[in-house]
Amino acid sequence: METQRIKDYCREALEIANQSSIHEGLDYLIGEKFGQRFLELKKLQNKLKFLYPDDGRDESHPLTLGGRDFKMSYTLTLKENYRAHLKKASQLRKTLSEFAVEIKGWFDLEDIGDYLATYPRLHRLDTAVSGDEQFFMEEASLSSEEVFQEVEDIFLVEEMKRLFLRSEDLS
Repeated sequence: METQRIKDYCREALEIANQSSIHEGLDYLIGEKFGQRFLELKKLQNKLKFLYPDDGRDESHPLTLGGRDFKMSYTLTLKENYRAHLKKASQLRKTLSEFAVEIKGWFDLEDIGDYLATYPRLHRLDTAVSGDEQFFMEEASLSSEEVFQEVEDIFLVEEMKRLFLRSEDLS
């Protein structure tokens, strides 16, 4: 995503904030535009985290038992087969860092903190619904998938708080 598109999103969010409310503008910007890419990065990181086992593996783990040649072969295989995924994760981290800096430049940190304190639902591409559909869905009880998505959103919003309010790195 290029810088100009990020600025356009911020400009649109500011217009929404001026016409409606800061919360609505940030919901568009963070909950929808930033949130979709943030969720994409987290899903990709979850897939990739199993490629590089942590140091807490037991003595019977193949990487512990394997010699230097096995470990080098494993590393080369990962780099060859997962190069596109690793590159995409790196690009998403860079884009999201730039996106966060730009958002902080357009909106007050206090407003961002207030928005994130409401634990907003993140807009997902696969579950987008119209306003009328949302009204009728709110009357029904939540499905188990919706409950899990809401819990996932809470964890993601906590990570966003660290990113926006404590200037932590995307890892």
